[in-house]
Amino acid sequence: MRIWYRSRKSAESAIVYLITHPGHGAAKIGITDADGSRPKKHSRRGWQILATAQAPGKLALSIGKEILDWWRGERALPVHLGRPEMPRGGWAKAVDSTETGLAAAIQRK
Repeated sequence: MRIWYRSRKSAESAIVYLITHPGHGAAKIGITDADGSRPKKHSRRGWQILATAQAPGKLALSIGKEILDWWRGERALPVHLGRPEMPRGGWAKAVDSTETGLAAAIQRK
């Protein structure tokens, strides 16, 4: 959560990313600093980067929140993974990839 909150407070560039994990049947939205280190760490654990978008920190937070709110609200998707699958964090922003509407999520913002 550290990166999520730091991006919100900053006008500096951030990256919104959408990743999937075929083995877990999961998709995840996230935000990282402009160096893009977070999705790279996820890729070492089998996640595949589906889409990225660079934006100022506050806009990146807005995009990530809007997609997560869409998944949780309108689409009523529950959290799909837990700490055992994502011990380094981010599991609360993961949903079932077969239910997400990934193409719509990419085009949403």
